[in-house]
Amino acid sequence: MMVFDLDPGAPADIVQCCQVGLWLRDLLGRMKLKSFAKTSGSKGLQVLCAVEHPGDVDQTKDVSRAFAQYLEGEHPNLVTSNMSKALRKGKVFVDWSQNDEHKTTICVYSLRAKDEPTVSTPVKWEEVQNCLKKKKADLLRFRCEKNARPRKKVRGPLRAGRETETKTAEEIKNLAGDRDLPLFFEPNASRHAKESSEDPIYTWRRRSFRAGDARSTAKREMVQSSARVAERIRL
Repeated sequence: MMVFDLDPGAPADIVQCCQVGLWLRDLLGRMKLKSFAKTSGSKGLQVLCAVEHPGDVDQTKDVSRAFAQYLEGEHPNLVTSNMSKALRKGKVFVDWSQNDEHKTTICVYSLRAKDEPTVSTPVKWEEVQNCLKKKKADLLRFRCEKNARPRKKVRGPLRAGRETETKTAEEIKNLAGDRDLPLFFEPNASRHAKESSEDPIYTWRRRSFRAGDARSTAKREMVQSSARVAERIRL
């Protein structure tokens, strides 16, 4: 399962999340991925789609981050893929890090610890579109007394996902290239954290160094030089 948590920064609310969610749905659709929406039970919206896991969770996280960054590039006034809360004001943070193996996502029909007893609830895309059209956040706010039983007419991603074609993260990357989608897949930070734990010299967080970027190249060479000096000192 690939998860996107759409978290609005005030004054944005779930209405803006609906717009971003629909953009994300269309983007995933271009990859022949069927997506499903549910409320977080708090402020935002969550989008899920079924993918096959060949054993490498990092690949799924790479793909989800690429989707988030693509949306940010297409709609910079409303979308951010940066985790910094200072950059979320009036925008929707597409939280791709939910795909980390250490992260958890609230399950459907789970009660949230809020003043108002709201529940994470699966919704149809038609309901998402209606909320956006009418600009009424309350349309996607569900209290526990209204969700004592599952919504029979709304099929969740786990059930429907078993009946739809799924793809691996590697297949999604290849399909993006075939469709000329400018998605940039960079190595996952969590993967490099494992490498740095094996050798304390390489404790710096490696990021993608784009070809032709002189500053990035200089920074990489500087770090590598410092590592060599540290190696000599240690010996």
